[in-house]
Amino acid sequence: MADTEWSNLLRATTDFYQLIFMEAGHSIAWDIVQRLNGRISRLRALTIAAKDRETSGMSHMTAIHDAILSRDPDRARKAVEAHIADAAQTAQRFLKDPAPTAEETPNG
Repeated sequence: MADTEWSNLLRATTDFYQLIFMEAGHSIAWDIVQRLNGRISRLRALTIAAKDRETSGMSHMTAIHDAILSRDPDRARKAVEAHIADAAQTAQRFLKDPAPTAEETPNG
């Protein structure tokens, strides 16, 4: 995937999360998350790029989006929990082996 596509995907992901925080009335929490984003952006790029995820990040976000729009808080909570668990598992693999292969990197 080209650098521009990755930039656009990361920006869209950030916009998605920002919309959720803002619509929930959590602007202060969003400010805190933004401060942390600089530290986690590399991991986010690697987890999005991971080809061995059980469920893609986009599939997780679609499930979250659909649950929110259907006003189903239990389904939304479960979708968020599944997304976080999957991303955490993927991130932990990268943290154990910080030298990803070419297939695992955004430009690989």
